[in-house]
This record gives sequence, structure tokens and C-alpha cells, in this order.
Amino acid sequence: MMGPKGGSPATISSVIALCFAGVGWSVAVPYSIHATALSTVGWLLLGLALLTGDRTTVTVGAGVLVLGSFVAAGTGASMVSVLVAVTASVLAWDIGQNAISIGHQLGRSAPTARAELAHVLASLVVGTGIVVVGLAATQLVGSSQPIIVVVLFLLAAAVIAIALGPSETLDTARFEQTASTSESSK
Repeated sequence: MMGPKGGSPATISSVIALCFAGVGWSVAVPYSIHATALSTVGWLLLGLALLTGDRTTVTVGAGVLVLGSFVAAGTGASMVSVLVAVTASVLAWDIGQNAISIGHQLGRSAPTARAELAHVLASLVVGTGIVVVGLAATQLVGSSQPIIVVVLFLLAAAVIAIALGPSETLDTARFEQTASTSESSK
């Protein structure tokens, strides 16, 4: 559902989200044709979503990028590469969702550069922290089960993203309003 302005996603955030998706994609390329194919589909879906302003497609695209990173991990990608790729994919999702929110709320022509860049910077700081903590954890765990660390950090990032994500994601009032509108139209 579009906001009051109903505009296209914000340009700066959309471009930066595609750049982060490109980082996630670039990890898969040297390791496996399957990881490359998955990551390419994820990147293209994310780009399409940022053209159309579709939140669900942004989520699917970022999820496929993450899946491509895990396939790359299974075919020899280093732990550092996988952590960076997964974090970049989550950042692409977060910044893409923000681009859509800003576009819907304010419209594409509104001067939003400062707000967009502040969000990108905050997300980048959190993402860098996730990578640093993940690398520290892999050093503590050793080489026996490092993929478990990545999975746990991915789950933690998902919980944080859901908690701090756009309010429309968790807005039950919207569903209640839709239900009451459909009942009153009968």
C-alpha cells in the first residue's frame, strides 16, 4: 500500500542498495556457478523492486542474495567473504526498504539526501559491527563449526531488521482496517 505521496523509491538509497547487493553478488562469482546464478537473480530482483517500489520483492531479492552467499560458503568461500556478503545483502534489504518508505512518504522529488545518507551511515556502522563481532566469534569458535556462527548472526540480523524495520511490516492495524472495510462493504 502506498503512502500519501505514493512516489517511486528514493534515488540515492536505491543506488546505494544496489551497490551493497553488488558486494553480496561479487562474493558468489568466483566459487560456484550455482551461487553466481542465485546471487544474480537476487540482485536483479532487488533492482526490479527498487524500480517498482515493491517491498516483498526487495525482501525476496535480498533473501536470494543471502542464499547465494551460503552456497558460495559451501563451495569454498572464506568465512570473511561470507560474513561480508551476508551483511551486504542485509544492508541492501534495509536501505532498499528505506528507499521505498521515503519515496512513498515524501515522493521522489523531495530533498531527502541528508536523511537517506544518515540512514545509510547508521546501517553501515551496524553492519560493520556485525562483521567485526562475527569475525571475533569465528576466531573464538575455531574452525570446527564456523558456518553456525554465520547462521546465528544472520538470525540475529533478521530479528534486528524486523524490530527496527518499516512500521508497515508489522502494522496489524492496517490488516484490521482492511478486514473492517471489507465487512462494511457487504
